[in-house]
Amino acid sequence: MKYPSNWRLQLAAQKVKANDAPLKMIADEVGYESEAAFSRAFKRHFDLAPADWRRLRMVPSQLDIVARASDPSAARRPSIVDA
Repeated sequence: MKYPSNWRLQLAAQKVKANDAPLKMIADEVGYESEAAFSRAFKRHFDLAPADWRRLRMVPSQLDIVARASDPSAARRPSIVDA
């Protein structure tokens, strides 16, 4: 169950970074029932709210460092920058 959640969040992070679509639309596209549930999961995974991620999208290497620092298992996860 953990892999699909991680995959959905990686996909969502790419979508948030790539365009200015409303977060509600991205949440729906990646399979969350509500924007609130999506935002909570995103923040738990990346230690950063989706809106903050979007604001900082111009420096993806720094965001990747933040995401990996918040989760010791992140060293085994592919980076969103690598995708």
